[in-house]
Amino acid sequence: MELSVIIDGEEYPTDIGYSITDLAGSVGSADVVIKVADGATLPRTFAGCQILADGEPLFWGIVSNVSSPSWS
Repeated sequence: MELSVIIDGEEYPTDIGYSITDLAGSVGSADVVIKVADGATLPRTFAGCQILADGEPLFWGIVSNVSSPSWS
């Protein structure tokens, strides 16, 4: 299964590891690691986000947290 992540209309390649949780009757959540190329737009909190699996919508919502090892 190939995942692609689209944030505010810009596609980002996924990196290693991801977790998508959707409990019955609860709000789903996803933790995804993406690669941001030099000069690319950095994702921002509250940006619209879609996760596609083999081109089919799997998850959509808003970005609630953005972090990077270089910011830590």
